[in-house]
Amino acid sequence: MSEGLCVRRLHFSKEVISHLCEMLQGDFQPRSTSCRPLSVALKFNARRLFQAGTGDMCNITQNAARVCIQQVTEIIFRRVSEFIGCDMSPARQRERPIASHRITGFPRVQGAVDGTHVPLKAPRHAPVTHINRKRFHSLNVMILCDADLQIMNVNVDHRGSAHDTFVLRHSNLEDSFTRAQQGPGWVLSDEGYPLKPWLMTSYHRTNSAAQERYYHACVCTRQVVERTIGVLESCFRTDRGELCSTRLSKWRGLW
Repeated sequence: MSEGLCVRRLHFSKEVISHLCEMLQGDFQPRSTSCRPLSVALKFNARRLFQAGTGDMCNITQNAARVCIQQVTEIIFRRVSEFIGCDMSPARQRERPIASHRITGFPRVQGAVDGTHVPLKAPRHAPVTHINRKRFHSLNVMILCDADLQIMNVNVDHRGSAHDTFVLRHSNLEDSFTRAQQGPGWVLSDEGYPLKPWLMTSYHRTNSAAQERYYHACVCTRQVVERTIGVLESCFRTDRGELCSTRLSKWRGLW
């Protein structure tokens, strides 16, 4: 398979897939030199197929496809802390603002935060509370990333009806930034979040040239989190409702 075809079909480059295979291979049960479970899981997430369709494509049964998808998902969940973390060491606090400053000159930006609604089928328990403002069932997922699109924090604890402010208040972000040594800088967000000593939001409307410059710099700099969410959605283009195949309890409290 060519590099271009690999990216189109699986939404990852050959190098990334090879790295994932090397990293996860030792965790597959039963142990195997084959990365077939990973191949099945990637095809399931990338091709917008049901488990039965994925099984047909891979010449395995629907149940075997389900086992592969579940196994790969659980392995990645167990190892998520290796890839997602809010490093508040003095060195990283000095490094992160450099890339953000290149965008619009906004100083001391540690990252940008935003929420996205991950669709799912109506759960059996309290389905109404999972309905968001756009009238479909979801989880309200909060993502914090830096200017290099590196995810620093994810919160998946809250249902679609929860407001972004509520999700932020019940996350560990405030604790992380208020405990950081000597003013680490700011996180940028849209006006849907509350203004805090460590969280800078954009204006609802501007009344001066200075406010207009601030608004432009804030909006352009925080677009990195929107790009990060877009990259994630393009890699895992599942139809609305397919998230029901994942046990929601495994998502909660991971980060």
